[in-house]
Amino acid sequence: MEQPKLWTPHFFVGTLINFLLLLNYYLLMVVMADFSASRFQVSSSSAGLSASMFVLGALLARFFAAQLMEKMGKWNLLAVGILLEVAASAAYFLASGIYILFLIRLVHGLSYGLASTAISTIVTGLVPRERHGEGIGYFMLSITLGAAVGPFLGMFLVHNGGYFYIFLTCVITAVVCFVGSFQLRLPRADREALAAARRESTREKGLRGILEVRALPICLVCAGMYFCYSSLISFLTPYSTQLGLEGPATFFFLVYSAAILITRPITGPLFDRKGAHFVMLPAFLAFFAGMVILSRAEHAVPLLLSAPLLGFGIGVVQSCGLAMAVKKAPAERISYVNSTFYICIDLGAGVGPFLLGFLIPAVGYRGMYLAVAGLTVAFALLYLLVSRDGRPAR
Repeated sequence: MEQPKLWTPHFFVGTLINFLLLLNYYLLMVVMADFSASRFQVSSSSAGLSASMFVLGALLARFFAAQLMEKMGKWNLLAVGILLEVAASAAYFLASGIYILFLIRLVHGLSYGLASTAISTIVTGLVPRERHGEGIGYFMLSITLGAAVGPFLGMFLVHNGGYFYIFLTCVITAVVCFVGSFQLRLPRADREALAAARRESTREKGLRGILEVRALPICLVCAGMYFCYSSLISFLTPYSTQLGLEGPATFFFLVYSAAILITRPITGPLFDRKGAHFVMLPAFLAFFAGMVILSRAEHAVPLLLSAPLLGFGIGVVQSCGLAMAVKKAPAERISYVNSTFYICIDLGAGVGPFLLGFLIPAVGYRGMYLAVAGLTVAFALLYLLVSRDGRPAR
């Protein structure tokens, strides 16, 4: 029997919009602390807060995104989120003080949280159920590419153009996202049918009005792995500096991203055919091995050898974890599934650097990475506990 089509124009455009949103996010994230310190002569803690305000805004938005989608519709929320993205990106040109910058970063985070939750809900809803692992895997590649191209482009523009061109690039990408979003707008008859369904639906109360409880266990496993992943984003640079490996470390995330790009077309279909355990368990093992190798690195070879193992591990958990979460709930709750998933991974990535930072004075970077390897084992066991059925969907 012929498989249902995956790469429709809607799927392609939605994935492209998500990539551009991530590009905007990571392009600014890697330069914001330096911009704050150099432009406003603030302390390193205030400069770091200018980067963190974005994450706080995104997290706040995700708590309300699912309910807003029920009221407004997915496309309307996407359009509002991207319009705010355009405004926030342009507002960086007007930042005249650190507190104004904090406000811009908060609004920018809110816009990203709304738009990214909406686009994720739209695209995952387009993927045929029997191709969830493959389709969501390809969609999540947009996150991988955004996380790889964004920092590279940010650093390139800092050294070859300056902040004016960085902010201009962000405005352009946001405008392209807004124009592209019209390709995803439903025909009027479908919009009216969805509006009628929303009017007839019963609003959930309590926790179910914010989160999808059925998807929460696997989302918490993913949050734990993003807690571990945050050790790379936050501490790889000072660790490599301590080792005298700053040069090789600049290639770490390129190798990391290449591993995800190469393996994603394989792991997605395997998830659909063989089941979650077939790809998730090797992913936990690879991430564990990568952390152990990274913790023992003395020269460039083990440092870069750890990158593809870590990339494969977190890449599979990211895409297949979302695919598992989507399968836990009915179609009408998919917006809550996406909101729950991104709330969890944002929390994991957000609190990770803060808590892991307490370990470093006591055990050093090597000890911290070994501890993260141990946490990986714990989250693998938690995964086995919450997902006893790792068989493919029928």
